[in-house]
Amino acid sequence: MFLSLSDALLSLIQEIVDKHSEKNVLDTCAQTLDRLCNDRTAIFSRCDVARSRLLDMVSNGYKEAMDEYMNLLHGREEPNEDEMFKLVSSFKKVEAFSNCHNMSTWNIWETMYELVVRFKDSVVAQEEMKIPVDAVKSALSACYYGLLWDQHQIENTTERNSTANDVMSLRNKLDRYMGTIREVLTTEGIDAGLKEEAFISTTDLLLFFKKQV
Repeated sequence: MFLSLSDALLSLIQEIVDKHSEKNVLDTCAQTLDRLCNDRTAIFSRCDVARSRLLDMVSNGYKEAMDEYMNLLHGREEPNEDEMFKLVSSFKKVEAFSNCHNMSTWNIWETMYELVVRFKDSVVAQEEMKIPVDAVKSALSACYYGLLWDQHQIENTTERNSTANDVMSLRNKLDRYMGTIREVLTTEGIDAGLKEEAFISTTDLLLFFKKQV
């Protein structure tokens, strides 16, 4: 009975995530999934499989929306409201699930980070980049969560060679991210909400990585 109820809940979570984009709804789904994926329970293996399937959906949705949107821009087409909504929604989903779940396996950190850099560079050059600022905020936050997950993974890795390589990779990502954040904070013309998100990320990372920064 409990297994059937948990399966129903897992299916419901995936259905909600697929159809909704409100931050509080996505956050609740991510947190609920996190609680279900408790490795001390009998249903962990089923929940872990369901989590991988859902994160596949979130990651693929992001990649698809990003590719379609950038192809429009490269073709000098004007994205409509539906296309902008799809892009922002896909970024919000990555942000929500990156907060509670390690998405490093899906290899989307670099493209998220690159979007923040491109947006910042376009403001500096006073060029119009038709990327919704809400998508950039979500990308900035998802990158922040990714750094914390990388740190967590390193702290729980015992293989010395793997850890050394991972530390170097994290150091590189952290340096680039912090440098970009500093530029976001000091560049005129950048959205105040994005600057606020950047400031919060910076102060938190200084605490989490106080020995490395």
